[in-house]
Amino acid sequence: MKELKILQINESHFEAGGQERYFFDLINALREKGYKVYSFGFAPKARRDANSLVLKDTPNFVLRQIKRFLFDPSVYIKLSRYIKEIKPDIIHLHGINKSTFSVLAACRGYNTVMTVHNYGFVCPTIWCVYKNNLQICKGTPGLKCLKHRCINPITLITFKIHFKIRDLLLRKVVRQFITPSKRLKYYLQDYGFKNVVDIHYFVELKGVVSKQKTKKDIDVLYVGRLDREKGVDFLIRAIKHVKEHYQNVKGVVVGWGPEREKLEGLAKELGLEKNILFVGKVLFEKVKDYYARSKLVVVPSVYMEQFGIVGIEAMANGIPLIGSDRGGIPEWCIHGKTGLVVEPTKPREIADAIIKIIRDEKLSKGFGENGKKEARRFDKRDRVRDVEGVYKKVLKWSKI
Repeated sequence: MKELKILQINESHFEAGGQERYFFDLINALREKGYKVYSFGFAPKARRDANSLVLKDTPNFVLRQIKRFLFDPSVYIKLSRYIKEIKPDIIHLHGINKSTFSVLAACRGYNTVMTVHNYGFVCPTIWCVYKNNLQICKGTPGLKCLKHRCINPITLITFKIHFKIRDLLLRKVVRQFITPSKRLKYYLQDYGFKNVVDIHYFVELKGVVSKQKTKKDIDVLYVGRLDREKGVDFLIRAIKHVKEHYQNVKGVVVGWGPEREKLEGLAKELGLEKNILFVGKVLFEKVKDYYARSKLVVVPSVYMEQFGIVGIEAMANGIPLIGSDRGGIPEWCIHGKTGLVVEPTKPREIADAIIKIIRDEKLSKGFGENGKKEARRFDKRDRVRDVEGVYKKVLKWSKI
């Protein structure tokens, strides 16, 4: 296995979120083990070096969405030539939404595996949650998408056609699917794909644990993107309820995104300007300093979160968790063991969980200690070994 050539493909060849972080971390981890790893993707600027081919992304959002549903000869030709040049033993797909048909066509005939990173595989909105009431959906586009006002009729028809063609190609190209959570695996299996295994995301535990011994001056910490699906607005409303019991409650929001101005406005509207601090984007190596200062971390996603690496980082630092019941979150935020699981659309329920952990020092300490133990399940060495196992299995199949 040491001499294997592996091509990793992801739609975004730059740091954008958890999917991209995993993509680059996996590349580095495999290289550390002696594999020859190449990469392909899209970015604002095209570039080519010894180990990667990056094509220029379409800057216009509307055009990007249109290209998602079309075959792009240029992408197909460039990727096909690159594959023939490097001759990979394994192609590992990640996100391919920016040019689905072109990428799959170029990979046909090679030993290909695919990590499905989100519920967009079965849901046109990616959320897998009804937009009109934020309740969990079982996925698969249909009339319920219209009933719950998730998408319009034209979009529904477009996605139905897109999914049908995509699925035909996937069955011809991909030999093994991987998901970062058991819940997403079950969604794929219900959708009709049976060759699916779950391999959790991994974390370099030593790299995320703070060595600082500082005062716990942050009551509630949120780390992540500031987008609608992340549920930060419900967390802010929850802190309003917490303030009724703890006048000086302090919440810190670490992250950036399109909803920041709106969320800051909500905090001001609720009289929480002095209680919630928005610190913006923070360098990865500095985030652990916020963990060191926090009494608990909240992951309030309202959409079906594929995994949630933030939770693993918090557990590694011995911090109690409050997580929503969405996606893969309950697989590490284990109710009553590492934290409390809540319905994310109910601010009062989130507030009660926050108050319970703040008030009960014994409970908080127990969650923290259990979290440290639980975090070991997501250590890099074991999870990368699982990915290697998939590669070995696919190569074995190719010889039959």
